[in-house]
Amino acid sequence: MELTIEEAYPSRDRHKQWVVAVGLLCFIACGSFGLGIAAFRRPPPYPPVRHLPWQMAMFILWAVYVGLAAVIHCYIHIFLPLTPVTVEKSFRHFGFYFNMVLLGILAILSLTVINHVGYTIACICINAIFLAGLLVFWRWIARKYRQVDLP
Repeated sequence: MELTIEEAYPSRDRHKQWVVAVGLLCFIACGSFGLGIAAFRRPPPYPPVRHLPWQMAMFILWAVYVGLAAVIHCYIHIFLPLTPVTVEKSFRHFGFYFNMVLLGILAILSLTVINHVGYTIACICINAIFLAGLLVFWRWIARKYRQVDLP
């Protein structure tokens, strides 16, 4: 039998988990806003985003992906204590860290190096597919490891 989150971290306090969840989401929102302002006011070698607004959509979708992945990760820890630790770690490493870096690189390339509309639209579609995958994963994990009586 696999080790669950509840068994792996028995001394976790739900109040502290809520504080961490809210703090993480605030950090992501403020950091994304700051990066968006920096992208909006980038130096002269690159055209400003206000002249190429479709490039900002890629960055906004990246921020939405990171925020949604953080929400799912916190949801797993707070509301799904019966989830195996291996599932949580796999999601954290692949669904959060790896995809966050991958989509971040695509967004940076879209904002700086490649100023082609077709590339940006393709990246937006890729990001939308990743967002849909996150929502499907969230639905699956919530149905599979839901605890009937929450404490």
